[in-house]
Amino acid sequence: MSFSSVRTLMGASIFCPTPSILAIFDLSTPAIRSFSHLDHLIEEAAKLQLKKIGITLSDFSGVDEKAVLPSSIELCCQIAVAVFKKLDLYTEHPVITWDEKRELVFIAFPEINRILSKSIIVNAINYVVDLYTQQKHKNSITPSEYAEALNNFISQPSQYCKTRVTNDIQRSLRQGSKPWIALDFTAQTRNAYQIGFGKQNKYLFSTFLFDSSGLGVSVASSKAKTQQYLSQLGFNTPEQSLIANKTHALKLANHLGFPVVIKADLGAGGTLVYSDLQSEEELSDALSALETKHNGQNIIEKFVPGNVYRIEVVNGDFFDCYEMIPAAVIGDGVHPITKLVDIENDKPARKSKSDISGMLIPLKLGPSEQKMLTKQDLTVNSIPEKGQLVKLSANSNWSTGGSFKNVTSDIHTENKRLVERISTTLKVEILGIDVITNDISKPFHEEELVVIEVNHAPEIHSYFDTEKNEFIDISKRIVEKIAPNVRFGDVPIITLKTSDISQQAAKLLVSILNKEGNCCGHINSQGMFINGQMWANSKQIDHQNPNLQLLRNNTVGSAVVEQSPEQLADYGVGSGACDIAIISDCNNTLITTPVWKNGVSTSTIDQCLIDAARSATIILVNNNSALELCLKNEPDKVFAIIDETEFGDKLIKQKELNYIKVLSSPQHNSVKLRVQFEQTQTELTLSLTHTTQYIPSLITLATLLSKGIGLEKAVNLVAENG
Repeated sequence: MSFSSVRTLMGASIFCPTPSILAIFDLSTPAIRSFSHLDHLIEEAAKLQLKKIGITLSDFSGVDEKAVLPSSIELCCQIAVAVFKKLDLYTEHPVITWDEKRELVFIAFPEINRILSKSIIVNAINYVVDLYTQQKHKNSITPSEYAEALNNFISQPSQYCKTRVTNDIQRSLRQGSKPWIALDFTAQTRNAYQIGFGKQNKYLFSTFLFDSSGLGVSVASSKAKTQQYLSQLGFNTPEQSLIANKTHALKLANHLGFPVVIKADLGAGGTLVYSDLQSEEELSDALSALETKHNGQNIIEKFVPGNVYRIEVVNGDFFDCYEMIPAAVIGDGVHPITKLVDIENDKPARKSKSDISGMLIPLKLGPSEQKMLTKQDLTVNSIPEKGQLVKLSANSNWSTGGSFKNVTSDIHTENKRLVERISTTLKVEILGIDVITNDISKPFHEEELVVIEVNHAPEIHSYFDTEKNEFIDISKRIVEKIAPNVRFGDVPIITLKTSDISQQAAKLLVSILNKEGNCCGHINSQGMFINGQMWANSKQIDHQNPNLQLLRNNTVGSAVVEQSPEQLADYGVGSGACDIAIISDCNNTLITTPVWKNGVSTSTIDQCLIDAARSATIILVNNNSALELCLKNEPDKVFAIIDETEFGDKLIKQKELNYIKVLSSPQHNSVKLRVQFEQTQTELTLSLTHTTQYIPSLITLATLLSKGIGLEKAVNLVAENG
């Protein structure tokens, strides 16, 4: 009953202009026909079951009115889209493409979270198939494992979703102008991504930048190592010790003197921290609670009174400073604490942790919060006086419901320099440094400042400032700070649709780029080559996404990728799309591929290449198909190589565009040309070593010009190497 498949497309394709998850449905299979008479019954059963897990189906707005989808397939899409919306993943309508026989339908869902999106689509399809199968065999329709999987996506999104900070930074990258690649190929790497291509690439996991020192990360990962390392360098840190057992903890507490703090050595986010413990009983209870949450090493340290601040340092420079305020409510003399918490959680600023439009996360009244109330002689049913501050937590972490206030303008310059010195010492690119002091506006040598923690992957994210009533886009500043000079085209990607001429052009182009010091990465049917040396043979190449292997390599200064029409038809242009595309064979033919079993027009593939190219597409104009392709696109998207007067005259007459026109047949190892580029026209003679290869040389010349190399230098480079 196999009538569908789901695959990931890493870049622009003939199915979708952006990276997508492609669901392919074969309408010619018996399964689809055998389902049709059950449609109404299955739709009603699905709506009833899914409503119980919070999924409400709506009309599928992606359907093409001229070609109605079978109800079973539309139901698959409805379910997938409903779950996407529930998880705030769905931003655009899916794109529907049909083959010419209307036997295959391709539905491309623009993806935000690759692993999660694909899992949702696969489970939605399997769920619908299961419902039809149950009914076909006269079984009563019952919820299946696939419905449970869909419920898990919604009820436990943190297991599948990217972190808040990863989503936020990638939102900024999608809206910006810097090259980047999402690297969420498995659930374990869902927070991995890369900013910049080739030699400019910076690999990140959430806010952890892999350029950071391994030693610095090792130190920052352990609170005990942090305290030891920084104190040895003269930074002020609290007195602390590792805990062997509960008896040892009580002994250490009496030595340090109450109040104390206990926390996990490798813990993060504040959930493994118990602060301001005033007695042996409190310490014992907190240690028992901590041990139920994890089985690692724990630390005890002297409690330091004062205000807690998170100071952020990026690339060694002070970035921002926030006062961290513990979770609390303020009494109104009317409502009990339970109601005050509800009122606070109803505020627009408090939303789920994954929702970047919120500033804070909801407050809780769990066991630890209730213990905090007991210390204040309160219960959840107490009615605090008007204006009374009721603390719900002793620690001030945002992840435990705490709030924060931006005090960047208040921090003293000496304190900025202090945290910058810590960053320089650890050599960690992005740091969140937690300090305690009574007044951050006073220098550390006047008002005591204690460094209590260093975070090598801090939750630095954008937020909505309720006081200013505006969205504060922190991520845009972070991206600009860690990759200030990275732009599209700095490491150019040149994609060639393979033909005999394009292979010759690629060889010449790669030779020139390497000689010019561009360290060219080149992938073709033989393998992968970098700076002229083979790095991988053909079997090691990911021909579904060859760009990725070059763009991840931090030695590559330019990328030349040869892809067959079949590869482009089935898998698109790949990661990073391309800056310059080269089409030297515009014969409009129908080709069959593993995906397009009924055939697809090569003109469709050519148009996809033009749409994907950021700078220009170089087109050899030697037939009507090439002429029509040039005419249907804007002049700034086309660089024409004109060898046939018949087609060239029509093109030049109708449009102002960049072109190289052959003025006469090659003679004596040279060819006369007219070059029009950026509204400047020049006639010249191009010397060549082999006159039979002048078209590849002209394609190379156009590529060099499109890459930004001046005309005189480009002509000389081609003459010397062609």
